[in-house]
Parts: sequence; structure tokens; C-alpha cells
Amino acid sequence: MKYREKIVNFVRRLKAKMKRTMMLILKRLPFPFPEHRINDLPEPSLQATEISNHLWALATPCH
Repeated sequence: MKYREKIVNFVRRLKAKMKRTMMLILKRLPFPFPEHRINDLPEPSLQATEISNHLWALATPCH
């Protein structure tokens, strides 16, 4: 396996692990998080402030 492929696979596994961790956090929030909005979550590569802003936007009611 080439070095680049190893790096790509490592990053994919890391992103998947980060998404699983985010799911565990979402289940412990003091407000219910709609299951159908999980796919709307940002990619883990975003900065923490961007992720928190996105979660806040998802938590607000839709009109």
C-alpha cells in the first residue's frame, strides 16, 4: 500500500471515529436531538466553533 493510501485510510477512520464520538455526545444533550438531522452534521474536519454553531442551528426549531 502506498503512503498516500495509508494516510487517506487513516483520515477516513479518524473522521468515522469522530462522528461516532459526536453521536454519543448528542445523545447526552439536555434537549432531544432529532435522529433525522444526524446526516446534516458537519464533517469533523471543521473547527470546533463551526461545529458548535452548526449544532445550535440544528437545535433551533424549523418553521
